[in-house]
Amino acid sequence: MRSFVLSRARGTNYPGVFQEIAQLIGDEAAAKLVAQYGGVRLYIPSMPKLEHAIHQLLGDEIAQQLCGEFGGLSVEIPRACILQIVQRNKLILADRAEGMTQRQLALKYHLTERTIRKICS
Repeated sequence: MRSFVLSRARGTNYPGVFQEIAQLIGDEAAAKLVAQYGGVRLYIPSMPKLEHAIHQLLGDEIAQQLCGEFGGLSVEIPRACILQIVQRNKLILADRAEGMTQRQLALKYHLTERTIRKICS
């Protein structure tokens, strides 16, 4: 069985082969894969059945696209910790722009107020 190893994310773009996956299925669907399967190997079937995890997570159309291109492969999904932090920080900045206080942000995102100040500065 062939497999691709997807390296850890660096910055705001997905690395290597995972960039190809993200371009194929879109950033939102790729982020779902990272959130659900980051750090483990995922087998992508040639034909996704309705009960398959990929189909359940991504929906029929996207699962068909992913399986059509990468079907039969075992893919190691990156944890992409940096990407998750970047996405979280964008949400924090957006909430701050909407008027949330540093205290409210710290409570919402389970961070310290000091960390919120660093993110917002």
